[in-house]
Amino acid sequence: EVNPSISGRPSPVVVRLYELKSLAAFNAADFFTLYQNDSATLGGDLVKREEYVLRPGGQKIYSHEVPGETQYLAVIAAFRDIDQAVWKGSLPVPANRTTNITVHLNRVGLALEAQ
Repeated sequence: EVNPSISGRPSPVVVRLYELKSLAAFNAADFFTLYQNDSATLGGDLVKREEYVLRPGGQKIYSHEVPGETQYLAVIAAFRDIDQAVWKGSLPVPANRTTNITVHLNRVGLALEAQ
């Protein structure tokens, strides 16, 4: 039951994946600042950004060799009840290696797992 609507029905979630040089700006930002103006908020820390819409029961496999400047993969998820959600997470990644990240979405939260 991911991202329940007012009626309790599972709903799609917009998920953004960022490749970052540092987590300082990402960790300091609130959801709406990141969601509405991520490029300016993350500034020079932002290496790459991708956005996906994940439907309940769906998945997106992100397998990518990150460039040497990327130190972290970070994710935000636009849950309907954002004030009660665990809406962001991050993981350090080794440079110049293919990294597989699984983003687990549940009722009102996300968790990241490196493989």
